Amino acid sequence: AVNSDFRFDDVDLVTNRNNLRKLLQWVEGAARRDFRIDLDIVNDTLFMTRWEADNSVLRSGSHNPAYGSNFEKFFSNYQEDLVDSTDHHRVIHYTLGALKCVVRSEVDAYYVRVGEPQSLAGLAADAARSASTNNHPVTSTDNYKPTEVLHRGCGIPTAATLEIKSCQERCRLDGFMPQLWFSRTPQIMIGYHREGTFTRVQEWDAGSRFLAWELQHQENLRKLVGLIAELKCIVRATKAPCAIIFQKNRRSKKIQPALRVYRRVETMPVLPGALIEQHWNRGLPSSA
Repeated sequence: AVNSDFRFDDVDLVTNRNNLRKLLQWVEGAARRDFRIDLDIVNDTLFMTRWEADNSVLRSGSHNPAYGSNFEKFFSNYQEDLVDSTDHHRVIHYTLGALKCVVRSEVDAYYVRVGEPQSLAGLAADAARSASTNNHPVTSTDNYKPTEVLHRGCGIPTAATLEIKSCQERCRLDGFMPQLWFSRTPQIMIGYHREGTFTRVQEWDAGSRFLAWELQHQENLRKLVGLIAELKCIVRATKAPCAIIFQKNRRSKKIQPALRVYRRVETMPVLPGALIEQHWNRGLPSSA
């Protein structure tokens, strides 16, 4: 809505952060929960779409939100014109190995330290002024209802984005690093509690640890890139919407089950034709 001229012709993958985390866990042999990811091709761009049997999981982002949602609510404040909003989602563009990726993720808050040389709040205000302030519907000639875009709030630099977590005293930052790394969220605040009574809050500069984490997990990240490239080849060859399904081994935790690829029966394409024409230079989706 803000960068309406962005072109996807050279983008290899469009996905959300959750899909990347699930596939990395599978590559590591650490996947413990069943999952399904839908796969579609638009021209030569692979779309990986999160699928959940319970839509409330998509809303909360977790199968077991525990105390996290309430902790976020009481630990952060909305901007005045965003009080009636529900979530904040960001879309970023980066390279993962040889893959050019567009990744969407939810961000809990933003955090500006007092006394920084160049105020991030000032940068955010500049970004907001550069964006259009007109509200407009994004229309389509397909069987999709138009989406109305309302410009509210202000642009927040990635360097100010913040993840808010709650956990028992024994949890460590390492367990959150894949989530932070895939969304490039550089800051995290962890509220430690004992049976719901919070005792302390600790701030971590996760961004300074990104390079070390990436180097430590280089082998599995390469495997992840190879897996995504293979999935893209499969969907392209199938010329139809697909889905990958992982079902954990309920007899033995030591054996990692394979990912299974299925052809989906779909009546609607992953995107309206009008959006494809707007953001791609070539034709319609090959997996429709």
